[in-house]
Amino acid sequence: QDPENPKLFMALIAQLLRVVLILSVAIPLVGSRARTENPQSVFFRPPDLQAIMIEANRRFQSGDYEAAERFYSRGLAMSRARNDAYNAACFLAGIGNYLVLTNQYRDAAHAFRLASEAAVAVNNADLALRVAVNRATLYRRMGEKRAAVEAMPGVMTPLGWGVWGP
Repeated sequence: QDPENPKLFMALIAQLLRVVLILSVAIPLVGSRARTENPQSVFFRPPDLQAIMIEANRRFQSGDYEAAERFYSRGLAMSRARNDAYNAACFLAGIGNYLVLTNQYRDAAHAFRLASEAAVAVNNADLALRVAVNRATLYRRMGEKRAAVEAMPGVMTPLGWGVWGP
């Protein structure tokens, strides 16, 4: 590179400016992303179900898993009676977590599968993803690595996020 060549120097500066411009467009800044719906604002939980969920989670976090499971099951029954798939999925996820902690892995996998299907059916990507991750983690714990990998595409494809393959 000849420092005496102004054309070469100007071409280098122009190239650097293009890179900076591309990076400034490509790298998102705080607040520059499109707003997404907050799942809590779109999906409603009636006060009675909210009270049950709060108590179930409180019991679960304190280690009283049996009592938590009773609250989750009660909330699930109420949600199903109302044909409320979103809240049913939430309570099923809680039941699945209880079943994992009590080493009832097959039943936990079934609860997570039902929760995932319900979350996808109501198009709640956040809940569907959280349940899919729980399900994949459970399958890994069970030593079923292929099922763990397959748990993710089951939720990703219906929501239009692409396919994760093994």
